[in-house]
Amino acid sequence: MTLFVIDNGLPYNRVGPVISKKVGNSVVRHRYCRLIREIFRLTEFEKAGYDMVVTAGAAASDAGYYELGSSFRRLAGKLSLL
Repeated sequence: MTLFVIDNGLPYNRVGPVISKKVGNSVVRHRYCRLIREIFRLTEFEKAGYDMVVTAGAAASDAGYYELGSSFRRLAGKLSLL
């Protein structure tokens, strides 16, 4: 998982999941998009006003909800967003 962040000048954060075709068919990719959006929704951010693009490659095909969540929070923590 990779997290790209850019300032958007708005009072809230936005997320855009990008899932590689190597993860699976459209049903599987859409499931991972929904998981990433839910993880983003439940995450408490200290800073607001950022656009986040989350990319998930072939390694994400074996990851579950908790693994994706811990990876997302770890990356957001490295960027001082949490």
